[in-house]
Amino acid sequence: MTAQIILNNQLGVAIASDTMETSGSKTLPVVSKIIALPDPHRVAVLMSNMVFIGPAHARLLVTEWARSLSKAFDSISEYSADFSLWVGRNAIRFGLDDLTMIASCVRTELVELLQPGDTGSARFQPAFAAAVKDGSIDAKVFDEEAVKIVDAYCEVNFKEDPYSDLDGAKVRQLVSGSGFNSDEEIATFIEQGLGLKPTDVPGLADRLVPFTEELLRRWVPAASLTYLNFAGYGVEEFFPGHVQLAIRSVYGGSVRAQVTGNIPKVPSEIYPWVLMAQQDAMADLLRGASSERRATFFDMALDLIDANEELRDDFKQKFGQDLVTRIEQYFNEHFEQPQVSTIEGLSVPSLVTYAEMLVKIQSLRSATQFGPTSVGGMIECLAISRDRGVEWRRQLSNTDDRQRSDSNVLG
Repeated sequence: MTAQIILNNQLGVAIASDTMETSGSKTLPVVSKIIALPDPHRVAVLMSNMVFIGPAHARLLVTEWARSLSKAFDSISEYSADFSLWVGRNAIRFGLDDLTMIASCVRTELVELLQPGDTGSARFQPAFAAAVKDGSIDAKVFDEEAVKIVDAYCEVNFKEDPYSDLDGAKVRQLVSGSGFNSDEEIATFIEQGLGLKPTDVPGLADRLVPFTEELLRRWVPAASLTYLNFAGYGVEEFFPGHVQLAIRSVYGGSVRAQVTGNIPKVPSEIYPWVLMAQQDAMADLLRGASSERRATFFDMALDLIDANEELRDDFKQKFGQDLVTRIEQYFNEHFEQPQVSTIEGLSVPSLVTYAEMLVKIQSLRSATQFGPTSVGGMIECLAISRDRGVEWRRQLSNTDDRQRSDSNVLG
């Protein structure tokens, strides 16, 4: 896991990140997750979640792209867009060929669809339960129920608009040209994932053909995304901005990612904080309680009042609505707004100190919870301002095992 934060005000940007890497059951505090672009750029890139995009290390892609830049761009959006174009143009050089990436993308989505658990294919267990007859599986019934499950999955997850450069015909042409065989992947999914033969479930086998085409046409959320967050300034920007690429794959000459962010035009549009990855402790401090914790409070209260059979349904509904409003108002007035006011007035060095402290708090939360520590290690942090560019406060050395720390680097 990772804990990262970006703090913004009109004077500059503060970025902080942990340095813990999780590999299997091991965690090692040895990985730098912040890449600062050299002068004259006023931009840093934060990496989180998956380290690799296909066979290529995300840090290598970012650093090689940065080496290719000949000038500073006018906006932070241009930096993220240029990175996507550069990776698309150079994909083959990093082993990101269409066959490798399409196959990986399809397999990943089929695993998500399968939702494996201790009992096997968890998502398809209702179909197995419905198909049991006299101690054996009625394949026809299972086939019908399994198709419904795939339809429901697509309705929930296939919401994004298709990529503008890919329609159905172009996807089929791309798949054919790459040499990828979706029939083989579908057969493997049915045989190894469900323990059946494709001929036993022809409806499911047929349904998964357009499934594989649709997942390649659009961005679909998955656990295996690589997040790159671009933060800082373009040449023509007075206020700090942020763009996130949630990268799913690279194929067809383009990075396949969801693009979100904030590009403020006036001071009131500046996001005071951007939280990434593991963030509950940071959110608790900044907002009084994280969104997940607030939802838990709401659910507990509504469950208690719903259990009271003497109360009318209309009263319960109004109570729930009023409770949400009152609690949100309380946290906003007593936590969020004071935090926003504080961050808006901090100097850039103080902003960095605060960002570092917040990540340390998240690390402490991880260390005191059940299970392995997933966030921690040295906290890297830096500042970005229009007048002084990128300045490291604390950095994990790329050349030896010693950390670089200079408390006076920000003046």
